[in-house]
Amino acid sequence: MVREIKIPSEKPSVREALAYAFGRGKGKKSSVDNDDDDDSKEEDGSSDPDLRLRLEADFDEPAEAWPLEIDGSSWRKLQILGPGNREATLRDLSITCDVTEGHEVLIRGVTIRGRVALNGLGCRLQDCEVMHGIEVSGEGGGLIKSCDIRGRGIGISIRGPLALHDSKVTGCNIGIAIYGVVPVQLQRSSLEACRAAGIVQHCQMQANAGDWVELALELDDSNSIEVLEGPSTDIR
Repeated sequence: MVREIKIPSEKPSVREALAYAFGRGKGKKSSVDNDDDDDSKEEDGSSDPDLRLRLEADFDEPAEAWPLEIDGSSWRKLQILGPGNREATLRDLSITCDVTEGHEVLIRGVTIRGRVALNGLGCRLQDCEVMHGIEVSGEGGGLIKSCDIRGRGIGISIRGPLALHDSKVTGCNIGIAIYGVVPVQLQRSSLEACRAAGIVQHCQMQANAGDWVELALELDDSNSIEVLEGPSTDIR
């Protein structure tokens, strides 16, 4: 069963829609629902396997002092879908989803006027514009596909496995910074107008003769890197 909520016509924000859906699925009233809301009192004892939040044209998630936390553990598949042409706007996001438990969180077709934190291989970011970069935790970031990513400092900061496909990172000091030897796959993506370096990888090894490090970065000829000053890639 897929529960679909339209925003803002049915719920005023993504934050309130998630709280409402979580409350219904757990058989309890959401903290954002009014005491007189009859829907919030329905108890079915189990969560819906899939939840789809459909954002309507020109929707703008209200600004908060903290990121919107999206936890995919309560649903098999959680989708937040824009109306097309990225005409709906979200703010800072923190997305958590562990694919090993069969869960997935998909954010598609929106403009994100903030920074995105990805925590887990079940995260999917598709056809989005991200204004202030992406952070990938040690748990990985899943898949970023067909996205435009900007940032003043680092476009994508990576500490766990990530696949970046058909995307563009633009106007950063460093396009991609990789910390440690983690699997990172780039396909058909471009790093444009990077001021210092396209890709920087930070890794450690013992200072012993004969020691070596095998990097896990997959970078083929389908990608392009444009740097205004400095090297296209730098390993430190």
